[in-house]
Amino acid sequence: YAVARPMKDGVEYFPLDVDFLQDDKIRLIKAEFGAKGILIVIALLCDIYRTNGYYKVWDKDACLLMADAVGCGIVPENITQVVQGCLRRSIFNDGVFQMFGILTSAGIQRRYIRAVSTRDQITIYKEYWLLNMKDKKDVPTGVLNKVIFKTVNSEETTQSLKKNPIKTEINFQSKVKESRVKKSKED
Repeated sequence: YAVARPMKDGVEYFPLDVDFLQDDKIRLIKAEFGAKGILIVIALLCDIYRTNGYYKVWDKDACLLMADAVGCGIVPENITQVVQGCLRRSIFNDGVFQMFGILTSAGIQRRYIRAVSTRDQITIYKEYWLLNMKDKKDVPTGVLNKVIFKTVNSEETTQSLKKNPIKTEINFQSKVKESRVKKSKED
């Protein structure tokens, strides 16, 4: 008998606006890091949408793997610099990054929620969520009843950050302890 493949969290494709390269935030990345900066941003977006769909856990290993995947002479330090540039320019949400070591943004989440709108159930980590559930521009009415929130296990996050620290100006561990959340409930 045939066994169905499990549903993946990510999506098969995502829309890339035709004016992506004209966006001031992207132009600033290009001005600061050159064309390789644009390549890194696109690779990060592809990885976010491909894996979890609306976020990516960002640590030392993820950085190494991204440098390897991008190639073109890109080294992990280049990736780290571009990620920091994206955080400074709000391409990724700095608050969620500082708190949880997660790359995401409201725009990424809007595109994701629309891409998975035909799914029966959409599971979202409450702590990473940046959209307003009451705003139809953020979350279409037909999707509201499909969204199920779960919480992040703080101990796992803390352990992950201890194992693979990321160079930032704020110590993740103390921020995670400040925002202690309850352990994820079983579905």
